[in-house]
Amino acid sequence: MKWAIVMDLAIVHTKGNNEKLTDYRMYTMTRSIKCIYLPVFFVVIAAWLDQASGQLPDVYQQGVLQPYTGYSDVTLFKFHVPPATARGHWQFAAVHDDLSCQARQVHVFLQYGSYPVINHGNGSALFDRGDSLRRLTVVSTPQPHPATELTVEAPQPGQWYAAAYIADADRAVSQQGLSHRCQYSLGSIGYWRQESPQLLPVNQPVTVLTIARQSFFRFFVPSGVESVSVSVSGCRPSDSGGPPPDAVHPCLAWVGVRPSALPNGQAATDGDPLSWDGGPPQWSVSGLRSGATHTLRPELLWHDVYYYLALVADNSAELTVTVTLRQCEFLTTDGRPPAADVTTTQLANRSRDTGPPPERCAPLTRLTRVQYAQDFTDTFLAVNAAFYHTWLALTERRISSVTFETHQFEDIGGTLYIDLRLSKLIMGDSRQVVTVSGCVSPHVLPVTDAGELLCHPGLAFNLSSASERQLSAVRLVPFPEPARWFVSLRTSCYNASSGSQLPCVPSQYAVNLDVHLQPCVWPGAPCGEHGICRENHRGRLYFTACSCLDGYRGWDCSDGSAAVPSGRRLLSVSLLTLSNLALLPAVVLSVRRRLATLALVYAAAMVASMLYHLCDQLGRQLTGTGYCLLRFEVLQFCDFFGCVLSCWVTLVSLAEWRRAEPTLHVLGAVLAAAAVRWRPTALGVFLVPVLLAAAVPVAVYAARSWRRGRLLRLSRSWLLRHLLPGLTLALIAVGIFTGLETVDNYQYTHSAWHLALSLSLLALLPDGGRRGPSPSDQLQLIAEDAGSDRVSFRHELDELGAGRVSPTFCRSDSAAPVRAVVAATGTAGS
Repeated sequence: MKWAIVMDLAIVHTKGNNEKLTDYRMYTMTRSIKCIYLPVFFVVIAAWLDQASGQLPDVYQQGVLQPYTGYSDVTLFKFHVPPATARGHWQFAAVHDDLSCQARQVHVFLQYGSYPVINHGNGSALFDRGDSLRRLTVVSTPQPHPATELTVEAPQPGQWYAAAYIADADRAVSQQGLSHRCQYSLGSIGYWRQESPQLLPVNQPVTVLTIARQSFFRFFVPSGVESVSVSVSGCRPSDSGGPPPDAVHPCLAWVGVRPSALPNGQAATDGDPLSWDGGPPQWSVSGLRSGATHTLRPELLWHDVYYYLALVADNSAELTVTVTLRQCEFLTTDGRPPAADVTTTQLANRSRDTGPPPERCAPLTRLTRVQYAQDFTDTFLAVNAAFYHTWLALTERRISSVTFETHQFEDIGGTLYIDLRLSKLIMGDSRQVVTVSGCVSPHVLPVTDAGELLCHPGLAFNLSSASERQLSAVRLVPFPEPARWFVSLRTSCYNASSGSQLPCVPSQYAVNLDVHLQPCVWPGAPCGEHGICRENHRGRLYFTACSCLDGYRGWDCSDGSAAVPSGRRLLSVSLLTLSNLALLPAVVLSVRRRLATLALVYAAAMVASMLYHLCDQLGRQLTGTGYCLLRFEVLQFCDFFGCVLSCWVTLVSLAEWRRAEPTLHVLGAVLAAAAVRWRPTALGVFLVPVLLAAAVPVAVYAARSWRRGRLLRLSRSWLLRHLLPGLTLALIAVGIFTGLETVDNYQYTHSAWHLALSLSLLALLPDGGRRGPSPSDQLQLIAEDAGSDRVSFRHELDELGAGRVSPTFCRSDSAAPVRAVVAATGTAGS
C-alpha cells in the first residue's frame, strides 16, 4: 500500500504511520505576497514523498474565483488518479485577501473523465449525469483554516476535474482603482491510497491466500471477449487459531468484481450496470461459507481494461479462483481475427455450431474520424471501399452497433452531437409501424448476454414511423469523456391496427446516423438566439461554453423563466444609444464658435458611443445582423477613447494658450490611447487625463498672475454661468460612474452619465471669438492705466501668445476706452 499525493498551496503534516494526512492549511497568494516559501515547501514535500512512497507530486497552482455568470467564469482543477486506488481524498479551502472582504460561499463540483456539467440556478439541463457529479460548499475566510474534505471510495482511475465558483456577489459595477476589489481564491489537495493487486491467470484455476482484511487481484479482458465469469470455491480457513466459519463468521465476508476500478464494499448500486456514480458497475456476493461455490458474471462487458477482484475475510483463508473468458468468433465487419491479447490456449473452447453468433459478438461498424481545421467540429462517418457515408442498414434479426472514440483534451471541451433519422419513405406503409430503439453508451457495448439493450435513460432513444415527429431523435452529451463510444440499434415492427409484433417487410431499413463534435451546443447557432458561444483556455484546458444574455439561463440559454422582457430590452437600447445625442448641442456650438478641433472630437465621441452601445446590446446577441459595424473590441476602444479625449480638449482649451494648443491636443490623444488600451475599465484612465488637462488652465492663470505681479480676478458671470455648472455636472457624472452603477440599473445610470457629462462639456465650452494679435499691446496698456485687476479667465490677454479679445475683459469704470479700442480694432480688421 502506498500514498500518491497531489497538492496545491498546502502545508501537510503526517502523523502516525503516514496513513492519514491532517492539519491541512491553505494560504492565499496575494499581489503583495508572491508565495516566497513555495520553492522550499515543494522541496520538502518532494523529499518526504521520495522516502515515503517513491513518487513525486503533480503540483497545481490555486485558482482565482469569480461569480458565476456563465461556465466561462469557473475555475478548473485537474487530478490524475492512479490505477488500483482504494480511496481518494480531495480537500478544498477558500480564502479572500483582505479582512474587509465579505465571506463568500464557494461551490465546488467534482467529476470523473471530463469537465463537470453544472446546472447553475436550476436552469434547463441537456443531460443529467446523476450521481457522477459530486458537490460540496466551502466558505472563504481571510485566515488559514481547516479544509473541506470530499472522499470517494474506489474512484475510477484517470483524469478527474473540479470546477468551482463563488456564489452570486454584489452586482454593483466596481471601477478599478476606486476601492479595493476583493480577491477570492481556492486551493486544493488530492491524495489517495493505492493497492497492489496480484495478477491472476485466466481459464485455469488458481489457489489464492488472503493475508489481510482485504485482498485484491486483477485480470485483463481484451477486445472480442463474449463473456466473463469469476468462480470462487473451496474456501477454508488457513489460520487454525481463528474461530471456525459459521453463519456469523463466514469464510469470506464479501466478494466483488469490478472493471477498471477496485470493487467498493460500500457501494449502494451494487450490480446495477446503469449506475452513474462516477465509476463502472460491480457485481458481488456476501457471506461465502466454507466449501461453497459462487460464480459472478458481469452483465455488461468492458473491454481492454483490467478487472479487479476483491476478497474480504475476517481471518486468513485459502480458496480457489477461476477466471473464465469466452472469446467471440469474430468482431468486425472487415473480417479481421479477434484481438490477440489472450492466446488461444488461454481461452475457453467454443462449440462451432452453425447458428448465428450471440448479439454481443455481432459485427461492429467502426466510424472513421474526419478532422476539420476548427476545434470541436470533427465528424464520424462510416466508410466503404468507395466513399464515406452516414446511412446504416438495419435488420430485425439482430442488433446493429457502431463504435467511435473521443480523445483527451481535443474532444472533451465540446458537445457530442448524435442525430438519428429514419427515412420518410417508410411512412407510406399503412400495414405496419417500424420502430427503432437505440442506446448511446461510453466504454461498454450496451448489449447483455441475452441480447437485450441495457441503457441509461438519458442516452436512450426511440424512433417510430407512426408520425413524422417520431422519425428523428437527437442526443447531446456535453463535455464527453474520452472513451470508446457505442451506438446500438434494434429494429422491430408492429401491426398498425392491433399493435401486435410481426415480421418486418422489407427486412432491412436505412437509418441516417449523424455523429459529430459541436462547439457549445447546437449546430448553426451554438447557443440559440440568446447566448454567445465562447472559447475558453485555462492553461492546457480548453473548452467552449455559452454565455447567456438578457436573463436567459440554462446550458444552451434556452430557459427564459428569468428573461428580460422585450419592452425593457428595447428601452435599454434606446436609452444607451439616444442619450449620446446630448453631445449634439456641443458639436453645433463648437462649429458656430469656429472651434473645429472640439467639434470633430465631440462628433467622433458621440458616434463611437452610439455604435458601441448598439453593438453591445444587440450586435453580440443577433450575430450576422450588422449591428456591429466593427469588431466589438474596436468599438469599445473608440468609445472610451472618445470620452477621455473630449474631456481633455475641453479643459485644455480653457487656458487660451493658442501657441501650445495643437501640441497639447496631440499629447492628450497619445496619453488617452495608451491609458484606454492598458486598462479600459479603470477609474484612473478617466481621472488622470482629466486632472492633467485641468492643470493646464490653472498653470496658465498662475503664470499670467505672476507676470502681472498680482492675482487676476475672474469674471463673476463666467464663474456662475459656466465654471460652476460645468464642475457640478462633472462631479455628478463621476458620482454616477463610480457609485451608482449596477448590473441591473446599468441602462439608466449609464444614460444619466451620458447626459451629465455632455452638459458639463457644453457649459465649459470656450467662447471662441475673434483672433487678432495686433491690439493686444494697446488693450494691455489701457487696462493697466485704468487700474484694472479683474479679468475674465476665458478672455484674458494672452501674454504667452494668445491675443484673443473680449469686451467683457475690464471693469465697468474703464470699459468705455477699452470698448472704443476694440471697436476701432474690429473696424480696421474688417
